[in-house]
Amino acid sequence: MNIYKFVVDVDSVGIRLDKYLTQQFLAIKPEITRSKIQNFCEQNLIVDEADRSVKNLSQKTKINQEFAVKIKDQEPALMKANQVKFDIVFEDDDILVINKPINLTVHPGAGNYQDTLVNGLLFSHSDQLSTINGNIRPGIVHRLDKDTSGLLLVAKNDFTHLKLSTALQKRNINRYY
Repeated sequence: MNIYKFVVDVDSVGIRLDKYLTQQFLAIKPEITRSKIQNFCEQNLIVDEADRSVKNLSQKTKINQEFAVKIKDQEPALMKANQVKFDIVFEDDDILVINKPINLTVHPGAGNYQDTLVNGLLFSHSDQLSTINGNIRPGIVHRLDKDTSGLLLVAKNDFTHLKLSTALQKRNINRYY
């Protein structure tokens, strides 16, 4: 289990705790989203300075408050490369823009571990994907539902992944549905 500790500074006073923790993780583990923070809270994995489980993520932060988030180690998944059909609309040294077809799952889960976009990316770009999201979602910056087609950004390195994740979170990239 990894434990991440945070102390609220003057610039972070008065914001919701879930938003504060999400902002703190952005720089070190951008795959930790606000919904994951909520899941951690439900599992009693967020504690205060007195080692009490945090129950209210809507509370406003106070100066020098301390929080620890306990993240369970994930077993590394053995992802297999598999030829999967998808169209690359744009590619350079840093990103891929993929036109994801309908009925293609982006990353493995829920019984589908072989016929996903990630399996296809491992087949075509195995050593060219960011590692930020670990073995299950290499390169995946955001996702689209299985039943949705559209353009999807894939990062080919960690630096680009962080920049794209930040831009999406700050809504500096426009999405059209």
